[in-house]
Amino acid sequence: MSKQNSRVVFYVSRLAQMVAFVTKDTHSKNTIFESYRGAWWSRRLAQEGITSLNVNVLSAVHADFISSIGSPLLYKEYCDAYNLDSNVQLLKYAFDLLRSSASEKDVTRFDKILDTSSSVFQMAECDPEALCKESFYIIEQLCPYNYKALQLLLSYMCQWSTLCAIPNLNDRVEEYRLLLLFLMGFERKNDFTLQETRWYLERQKRRQEQTSNAIDSMDFEMETDHDLLNVDERQIMLEKNYPPAARKHLPFHIFLLQNQDDYEKLIGPILANELDIQNVFEWLQLLERTSYICMPISRTVLVTTAISNKVREVVSQQSELNEDDIGTINKLLVTIKIKINMLKRLAIELNKLPLCMAKVRVLALVRDVGFYWLETSKDVTKEREAIFDFVHLLKNVLKKYECEFILDHYSVVVVEKTLYEDGAALVQHIFSEHINWNDRDDI
Repeated sequence: MSKQNSRVVFYVSRLAQMVAFVTKDTHSKNTIFESYRGAWWSRRLAQEGITSLNVNVLSAVHADFISSIGSPLLYKEYCDAYNLDSNVQLLKYAFDLLRSSASEKDVTRFDKILDTSSSVFQMAECDPEALCKESFYIIEQLCPYNYKALQLLLSYMCQWSTLCAIPNLNDRVEEYRLLLLFLMGFERKNDFTLQETRWYLERQKRRQEQTSNAIDSMDFEMETDHDLLNVDERQIMLEKNYPPAARKHLPFHIFLLQNQDDYEKLIGPILANELDIQNVFEWLQLLERTSYICMPISRTVLVTTAISNKVREVVSQQSELNEDDIGTINKLLVTIKIKINMLKRLAIELNKLPLCMAKVRVLALVRDVGFYWLETSKDVTKEREAIFDFVHLLKNVLKKYECEFILDHYSVVVVEKTLYEDGAALVQHIFSEHINWNDRDDI
């Protein structure tokens, strides 16, 4: 309704009220009242910069308040005037504002959305347990890269959870907050993995299916086969559909997943894309402080992944591990509690890499740490026996690798690999096949 039309309806309704009162026409009284109230609220909202086509329909007014980021006090007045539960409607308003913030590109409007939502939470007079339960549901719907919206909601959840009698609720909320603070201080190093991209698109698709008027709508075909896209096409698609914050933020919700299958298919590849021997210490500290979240994440996997990534980096750059790197890797190795698992996993990961000095040095370090554990732990346990067997096996493997590396350095090709297991036969092979005895420089 336009401002001019609402004014006309307002005055006509006032006149009709007077006529109905004089003539005692009770039949028309409710209709006149509805028209008058609607016209009055159309004018009231227009004065606050909110244009509403139908103030008598709550869903329409709700959408108008969201698009205009209207005052919570004004919304409360409206709800009271229409005999609506203002607490319920205000909380819905705040939650929907937070949902909408992910698509807001204007910084001023974004900040206003958060401020308005915060004002609503301060005004809310609801059962704290109900608030926390609803907030957990809302968290699942918020953009996983929208850290500021998540931080705002979690800050209030921390307050509400202290007033609840639900066992461990406060601890769970606190761990959500710790995870978010950690991620806020952790800046993404590399591009999105294919697994993360699929997860995000599927998540957006589910959200779109859940509501016909999703605020965070998707403007592209979800069934795109990303494996078939070339690099440029995939980059354009990512820039179009990921929120800007995703360029430096990891997705919050991924680290709330609890299943081992989720770790292997999703969390693991993302961590493998980001971990190094420096930042892995921060992840280890996070695991120490949490028990409800990050459940599938293993300390052993974190450490072995970080070390393997460092060796891969060295191999790709055709460089060497420096002494600081060796010291850091050694520090990581001794932090692991279930030692045999770490030794085996790291050896498996390193064996996937091409032969190089970095690979040999790290495997030697693993061997030395294994010997150190054997020396410092005299108790006879199954794990100690397993470490003993593994270390001696690794010792023999290392001899082979070191020999291969040296021969490769001198361009000596040994086709028959079993020769590495027989030193005398290998020496005889080198003397007979790879030395020109008539060339003084080759002897």
